[in-house]
Amino acid sequence: MKKLYFLLSAILLAGSMTAQGEAIFTLKGTAMDTRYAGQSELRLSVMGWNEPEQQQAVVQAWRQFQADGNTGTLASVLEAQPTKGYLFPSAATGYSIKYAWQDPNARDKRMVFMVTPGLKTRNPYMWKHPNELAKEFSLIEIRGSELDMDMKSSLEAPVELTDGDILQLKDFEAAELFASMADNTPYYLKQDS
Repeated sequence: MKKLYFLLSAILLAGSMTAQGEAIFTLKGTAMDTRYAGQSELRLSVMGWNEPEQQQAVVQAWRQFQADGNTGTLASVLEAQPTKGYLFPSAATGYSIKYAWQDPNARDKRMVFMVTPGLKTRNPYMWKHPNELAKEFSLIEIRGSELDMDMKSSLEAPVELTDGDILQLKDFEAAELFASMADNTPYYLKQDS
């Protein structure tokens, strides 16, 4: 009987560790708007991508937000989504990734994330320019090669919904740079391309 309890405990522990997930890739970089250079490190870890039905739930909530201006429904839908990763500044508190999409057809990397709460709301003293927009969420878009990726955010550019129901920054090229990022994924976690 004692062996059976031990075996069941081991199985449950292994299952709970798998359920939390492991990062499929990580990025590390430098945020541009911090007050002090020592606070500029930024880390992003992604554990997976949203399933199509999860993306559609966020897209529908975004449409409603655009129609009525009420962030409550969108914030509730985002909160209900599984966490797909984390974005951490140099401070101990970070942001949860609730919407994660990547362009499978892009030559270079192109990824879009919606994080909660909004960027610059945790430890606002770190930033030269605080978040004056939606405090519940921010959209970030990342483009570039593995060694040189630009991260831009909805703090500096409007969000649009494409014809293919993908949330993105309206004019990525013209938006101000939020952070410069590079792949920091350990070799043993890299997926074959």
